[in-house]
Amino acid sequence: MPSCKISPNLFLLILEIVVHLNTQYKVHVPTKKDIDSITARIFSNEEEVKRMTHQLISEKLLVLYKEKVNKKITETSYEKYIELAYKKND
Repeated sequence: MPSCKISPNLFLLILEIVVHLNTQYKVHVPTKKDIDSITARIFSNEEEVKRMTHQLISEKLLVLYKEKVNKKITETSYEKYIELAYKKND
């Protein structure tokens, strides 16, 4: 992991993405040196670190929402849906 203060979760996300992309495009499996080089390049770009951080937060929130949200599926007509969707809170 790079010497700068970066979340281990962010580092693992970047590692996962690098390995996935290399596999997807049938590029060689990256060596530790390749991974260190890629992560150093990413971590040196502040905008990229922000983007990756937002991606990590979004993924964690999605997992949390899927676990905690009580989904209730009901069938309804289009008219009833529009009525419910545009109903004003009194």
